[in-house]
This record gives sequence, structure tokens and C-alpha cells, in this order.
Amino acid sequence: MWSANALTERLKLKWPIIQAPMGNISTPALAAAVSNAGGLGGLGMWGCSAEDAARRIAASASRAAAASTSITRCGRNQAGHQK
Repeated sequence: MWSANALTERLKLKWPIIQAPMGNISTPALAAAVSNAGGLGGLGMWGCSAEDAARRIAASASRAAAASTSITRCGRNQAGHQK
């Protein structure tokens, strides 16, 4: 089958589709839909607290999903100024 390759086998995916996390606009529902359809769903965690990130991941899917965060704001407030 064309979709079977090292990536899909290693990640246990049905399809070689990886949904981009897209910052903080990707939703757990979208990541779940992609993962449950056999791809790899993605959740952006930019600006999320640890609690929000854990909640979004738990709500995402029963299958694997990827998460992405930005470290450029570490130590900075909402306006981007050094704390």
C-alpha cells in the first residue's frame, strides 16, 4: 500500500498526514479528528499554561497527537517585554 512507509509504521499511522499545530488556533477537536482518521493531529500550545496544555492534550484524542509550543516568550509578559 502506498501509505505504508517507515514514518507511518513508526508512529502507527494509517495515513502519512501530519496536521500542523498552528500556534494557539488549532483545537483539540481538529487534532482528534485528524488522529482518529489515521493521521497525526497537532495541537499548538503557544501561550498556554501547563494546566491549559494538559487539558487540551487530554481532550484531543485517544490516539497519538503532537504538541508544539514556542519558547520565544519565555520570561516575557504578554506585550513581549522582559519580566
